[in-house]
Amino acid sequence: GVSMPASKLAKFKTVSQQFAVAFALMPLTALDARVLWVSLLWVAVALTVISGVQYFWKARTGAAAHAM
Repeated sequence: GVSMPASKLAKFKTVSQQFAVAFALMPLTALDARVLWVSLLWVAVALTVISGVQYFWKARTGAAAHAM
């Protein structure tokens, strides 16, 4: 198997997901919580897509290196 450690972007993605869920579940922690958690949710979605592409790219280039 190939080990692929989590990237910094993936760690930021996880933090943004945790904040989005926290503000969605506890809206009393912010004045206009809906705007905040929806914004955090979209940031998390964008980071998820970007980090997914990064992992795909690393896996693909790693597989190509092992095939040679």
